[in-house]
Amino acid sequence: MMVVPSLPLLAGPSRHATDDRQDSVRLYRYDEVVVSAERYPLSAGKAGAVTHSVRPSGSSRFGGPGESLAGVRNLSILRYGGGMSLQTLSIRGMGSEHTLVLWNGLPAGNLQTGVSDLNLFSAADLEEIEVVPGGASALHGSGAVGGVVNMIPSIPYETTPRLELSAWAGSFEENGFSLRTMVQPLPALGLSIRAGRSRSRGDFPFHDPVTGAEAIRSNSDFLTQSVSAAAGLIDGDSNRFALVLNGLSLDQGTPGPWLGGTASSTARRNDRRYLAALSFEHTPSGPVNATATAIYDAQYERFLDTEGPYPADNHYRTTSVGASAQVRLQPAPSWLFLAGSDLNLAWAGGNAVDKTRKRGMAALSASASWTFSIGDGIATMITPSGRVEASSAFDPHFSPKLGLNVEAEGGGHSARIHSTVGSGRRNPTMNELYYSGEGGIGNPDIRGESSVSLDAGFGGRLDFLGGLEGDVTWYLIDMDDRIQWIPTVNPRVWSPRNIGTSRSTGWEFGGEFVVFPGTLRILGNYSTISAKRGVANDDRSIRYDKQLTYIPLDKGSLDVVFESETSVAWLRSFKLRLGILYLGERYILDDNSESLPSHLTFDGSASFEIPISGGGLLMHYSAVNMTGVNYEVMPGYPMPLFNHNLTITYKIII
Repeated sequence: MMVVPSLPLLAGPSRHATDDRQDSVRLYRYDEVVVSAERYPLSAGKAGAVTHSVRPSGSSRFGGPGESLAGVRNLSILRYGGGMSLQTLSIRGMGSEHTLVLWNGLPAGNLQTGVSDLNLFSAADLEEIEVVPGGASALHGSGAVGGVVNMIPSIPYETTPRLELSAWAGSFEENGFSLRTMVQPLPALGLSIRAGRSRSRGDFPFHDPVTGAEAIRSNSDFLTQSVSAAAGLIDGDSNRFALVLNGLSLDQGTPGPWLGGTASSTARRNDRRYLAALSFEHTPSGPVNATATAIYDAQYERFLDTEGPYPADNHYRTTSVGASAQVRLQPAPSWLFLAGSDLNLAWAGGNAVDKTRKRGMAALSASASWTFSIGDGIATMITPSGRVEASSAFDPHFSPKLGLNVEAEGGGHSARIHSTVGSGRRNPTMNELYYSGEGGIGNPDIRGESSVSLDAGFGGRLDFLGGLEGDVTWYLIDMDDRIQWIPTVNPRVWSPRNIGTSRSTGWEFGGEFVVFPGTLRILGNYSTISAKRGVANDDRSIRYDKQLTYIPLDKGSLDVVFESETSVAWLRSFKLRLGILYLGERYILDDNSESLPSHLTFDGSASFEIPISGGGLLMHYSAVNMTGVNYEVMPGYPMPLFNHNLTITYKIII
């Protein structure tokens, strides 16, 4: 078997309520505040980038946030099977390894492969997810060429003491439960503890894309067990402390093809993760603010396939310890400065690397913003930023970025022009350098990838009924020394090589129409993606001609959300959502001679909150692929037909 991808903190007050992607995804209009996760003096949205915010499902049913992120503009989710199977993502046509996953501002992805499995982040423990597309290496470092996905945990700074009991059941014999308690032993201290377990014993049906006959994807059962704790402490008017502890054990069943495919159906994948994070915020009313965050992240991953055509038993143990601190200075209303530093020490071992490897990193970053007016009601903001990063394994490098944001407001309407330009870098992963497991061999001589990114767009808001807003953005990402695994002399042994250049470019359209404020909203987006590899000819000219494999040519979604609070005694509120997700054609061979067809799927959800003396009952029903569309995310990875689940949560006020 070729190299098996082992796919697999916190600071900041909740700024204001956002929407549920099981209930919606929206553009985020940030307040002018800074927490440790945001390294611009102002938010990424104010600094020229279009920022998206997603609030995971309000139910306590846990699992990865892939379903919640599926409708984000130009973000592609690969879900390998049903239930708790692998979930990886990419932004703007770049690979999954080019999307940096953060845990409230600190890298928390996969040290071994650089490809993060979203199922190792429990959506039930998240307050919010921020998505910033476009190169972000100038602020966050290696791996942020395509963009950043930042997981923000839920911190009980102030909470009503309560107990939450949740249970769920659904298709493929899925069942699970979760218990969460939240207390406030002191006026300034909040605590939250949650434990849960979920499993599916059944295999799911699908239509064989070759024969069209109904088949069963076997060995797709999963079992996950997790426990988490969070504490939030408020000291006076300007200091906040937060602590998060997470532990997760995940048996993902077979992430590979179905019975009868090219690989064995008896393969198994197991993951364990232990994460601890501590943060501090000092936000007085004066001109100087400071934040600091530290994280400990230990992961164990194993892929076992003893009966496949290429038997494998690969396992990794990776550990990462990191710290980050930022200081913000505002000497005048029109000027802001932010300076910070990052430290990280990581080491990896196991039978799939040649020996235990260590890697240290230190970086300094800085950004600023200058705001000035051009006439009445027109505000212009320029945001330069840069990062110097040094590593024990790679040469130091500098990544700059410049953002521009021009906004005009008047008469209840607004218009915005925005743009960013910068350079970035991705260092080779442990696998790319030192892999020595089944089916492949690392390459210590490969070079890191370097890139230049550019985007520009315009948008605005119009007072029509409840409000109409939208945005159009064009983007370009040029990359040199792109790394790709290719066969060696032995076709069963693959190794990474620098293949030359690649270019990803396209258009992004997004908007939201509030038909009736607080009741009916319509959200939609559409993106075109041209992600092509360049070939270096003898005369060194570059030719861009073939779409990279598995990158969709276009993508879009549409959500209709209806929600309301009621005066009915037995119903406090309800929320209904219908979603349509479109994924375009994806080529599966480098010469673009074969492809997976485009597909359109429908899903929906309904939530009802029923008041009960001393608490309340929340019922959340979701249905996926309601029309039973037959599709694959990759060849040999069929997805379930219609499937659904129901979660019931009973909240008891203590």
